[in-house]
Amino acid sequence: MRYPGNRQRQFGPSLRAVASQEELDEYSVCYNFPRGRFYNGENHYEVNHSGYTSFPGTVSYRDFNNKLGGGENQPAWKAIMLYSIDDAKKNGAEWLWGTSAVVLCQNADGDVTGAIGQDADGKYIKVNAAATVCAAGDFSGNGEMVLGLMDEVRELAEASNIELNPDNFRGMGQNGMGHKLMLWAGAVMEPGPRAAMNFGNGAGAPSLAAFGNYPVFGSDGKRFYNDAMLQFGGQGFFARRPAGDHLCTIMDSNWNENMARMGYEHNVSSCTCEREWNLVIQSMEEGVAAYHADPAKAGPEGFDTYSFTGFGLNKGAHLFVADTLEELADYLGYEGDAKQGLLDEIAHYNEMCAAGRDTDFGRDASLMIPIENGPFFGVSTVTNKGRVMSGMVQISGVLVTDHNEVRRKDDSIIKGLYAVGNDCGGRYAIQYHTLMAGNSVGSAITHGYCLGEYLGNL
Repeated sequence: MRYPGNRQRQFGPSLRAVASQEELDEYSVCYNFPRGRFYNGENHYEVNHSGYTSFPGTVSYRDFNNKLGGGENQPAWKAIMLYSIDDAKKNGAEWLWGTSAVVLCQNADGDVTGAIGQDADGKYIKVNAAATVCAAGDFSGNGEMVLGLMDEVRELAEASNIELNPDNFRGMGQNGMGHKLMLWAGAVMEPGPRAAMNFGNGAGAPSLAAFGNYPVFGSDGKRFYNDAMLQFGGQGFFARRPAGDHLCTIMDSNWNENMARMGYEHNVSSCTCEREWNLVIQSMEEGVAAYHADPAKAGPEGFDTYSFTGFGLNKGAHLFVADTLEELADYLGYEGDAKQGLLDEIAHYNEMCAAGRDTDFGRDASLMIPIENGPFFGVSTVTNKGRVMSGMVQISGVLVTDHNEVRRKDDSIIKGLYAVGNDCGGRYAIQYHTLMAGNSVGSAITHGYCLGEYLGNL
């Protein structure tokens, strides 16, 4: 996108301000724990546990009714973003679709004066600009860059004796061209450890309905970490679990109460979006009904339910249900000493809940909810150390100033060059921690908005 001359002095309205109100009403989902029958009247606006504070406030766009023809509950953010593009065009912006930048233009002083791009037909196009902004996304689609830049990913693979083949370390994102353009122009990557998103080796915590803060037990039936920490906060604890480790998570009939006290973090959309939450409840009730109708069959077979339902409304967790913990332990695959260890650990955990203090791992007192009332639910998994995830996206970038100006190694500024989103460094110290769901996308949009305002007023 480019603006002619310097006419865009007044920064434009927000994305939602230019979108159709009808489509906003249709697609918007604001994630917040609902007040009323789901959570006994509680309504959280800030959740603190495990030394970590999380907040609501995420707005997602979901096509629940398949108005766009791509399927029920698929992403609808593109429909909303198009309004922003149309508004930019009305203000004189030109969008060069299908044109990929191949090099940044620089003068004798090293200032960036624009870029050269190549269109789908191979034609080169030069754009002169007073300000060039790299908002080209991450580099998870480039396995060589992942291995070369992401120490955590590479070292975890090395520690697990996994072949460092770049083809096995490609995520869902971009090819890193934005990073390369800036590095070729003299920029410097932020120092390590650089943050990956959702990397890990083998299974993380077994996921029960909607990813609650439920106790996690190992092969011997013992807990081994502060299991109140949610997905990203607890990933590091699983890197050291051996291959073939048997893990399980267990909850009782009061799982609603536990869910009401969990942090917002990342995987909360299923339990903060009322429509998805209703589906979770419905599937849980159906599983219990099937078990009570035919325990001998439905007990060992288990049932599928929604976890972090995500797009497409798929059932992502396979649960077992039983009226006693002894029976549930059998379904989860625990035998002999391991089964007795699991039952003893649950009894010990319940004693700590009664005392209001986790003396083993420091689980917050507000989350010390006993496992004592049937029916009981559980899910188990076995760790597989055969692959290290390179992540949905990589969220490390080049060093920038407070105004997103790109820096060199000597701390000088590359005049005319700016970076936002996943091209911009300094957003995460280590790992991807989510104070609220979608904060990587949210910070990228915010950085772009603020930089646009700054450049528009120069």
